Amino acid sequence: MKTASIQERMLISKKNSTWTIFKSQWQFQSMVIPGLLFIIVFSYIPMWGILMGFQDYSLFKGFWGSPWVGFKHFNEFINSSNFWQIMRNTIAISLFKLGCGFPAPIFLALCLNEIRNMVFKRVIQTISYLPHFIS
Repeated sequence: MKTASIQERMLISKKNSTWTIFKSQWQFQSMVIPGLLFIIVFSYIPMWGILMGFQDYSLFKGFWGSPWVGFKHFNEFINSSNFWQIMRNTIAISLFKLGCGFPAPIFLALCLNEIRNMVFKRVIQTISYLPHFIS
C-alpha cells in the first residue's frame, strides 16, 4: 500500500511544471525579488562603468559606439605628476579609517558587556545601532 502511494506521488510531482510550482510559491518568490533587485542595481549595473575606463566614452555614442583605447587612461593616471601624492593620501585615509573604525566597536562591545543594568544596556545598544538601520 505504501509503495503505491509513493509511486502516485512521484507521478504527481513529475506532472508539476516549473510554472505551477512558481505560482504555488508566489509569496516566497515575491520575497526574493527585492534582494535580486538590490544585487542587480548595486552589483551588476555598476560593472558597465568598468568598460568606460577602457574607452574614450561619449554619452551620445554609448558603450558600444565609443572607441576602445585600452590602457591609455590608466597610463595617463600613473604617469601624472600627482600620482604618488594621490596614492599616499588614499593609503593614509584607508589606514586612518581602519585604525579608528576597527577598535571602536570592539571597545563599545566590551564596555556594554560590563553594564549590569539591563534596561540601560538595551537603551545604549539601541541608540548606538539605530543609525545603521536608519541609513
